[in-house]
This record gives sequence, C-alpha cells and structure tokens, in this order.
Amino acid sequence: MRITAEILIEHGAAKDCKDLAIFRQLWPQGGEVTLERCLQAARAGLNIRWAVEYLLPERARAAFDKAVGRARAAFDEATAPARAAFDEVVARAWAEFDEATAPAWAEYEEATATAMATFHEATAPARAEFDEAVGRAFFNAVQLTAASAAGGHDE
Repeated sequence: MRITAEILIEHGAAKDCKDLAIFRQLWPQGGEVTLERCLQAARAGLNIRWAVEYLLPERARAAFDKAVGRARAAFDEATAPARAAFDEVVARAWAEFDEATAPAWAEYEEATATAMATFHEATAPARAEFDEAVGRAFFNAVQLTAASAAGGHDE
C-alpha cells in the first residue's frame, strides 16, 4: 500500500493538521507502507488509529484492534503503579488548589449572581421570541422534509 499526503487528504485529513505536516516532513513524496516507516510514524506520534480507521478495510482494522488490545493490556499492567502514583499526586494538587481558590470562587459567584439574574431578566423576552422562531423553523423544515419524501425526492 502506498500512502501520500494527497491520499490522506482525500480520506479526510485536514490540510493544516499537525500530523499531515509531520507526514510530509518524513515522507515528502509519500511511500510504500513498510515496517520501518510504520515504526517511524509511531515514534513520531502520528495518529495511526486515524490511518487504521480511514485507510484500512474492516478485516485489517479488526486484526489491528486485536493486536493493539493485547499491547494495551500489557502497557496498562506495566504502567499501573506509575499511573496510581501520578493520580495520587494530581488528586492532592487539585484538593490543595480547590482549597486555595474556594474563597475567591465564592466571592466571584456572589459578585456575578446579581448581574446574571439581571441579564436573564433583561433578555427573557428576546430569548422567548428566539426560541419560538427556532421551534417554528424546525417544524417548517420537518414539513418540507415530509413533503419532499412524499414527492419522492429530497432537495
């Protein structure tokens, strides 16, 4: 299988996405898929899952998912102690952050509560009018769809 930037774009890659820029840097002319290139793509952080989803047929996607599932299980087992330690540190940091910012957050909520209530009161008539317009527009669109379906075509 040969992959080029143009093929990636044809399959939905955004022309300005970071992965496409990296792909073009690594393989300006594209190239055949080889183990070496696949490993290089993985090390470069390219979104291989995207390529699997958009470039491979179902059977190949299933084989990929099975292999990655085994690798993910091994990775999760190997990294579980480090993940638990990390999660503990993050939880403590968030608790300290919440404690430190709670007074400021309470002041903020108190200061903005009146302004928010005034805003909602002032905008309520316009909101009701807008909501009604949206409801009517949806109803009309449904009616148009039903009429088109009855006529055997959709415009």
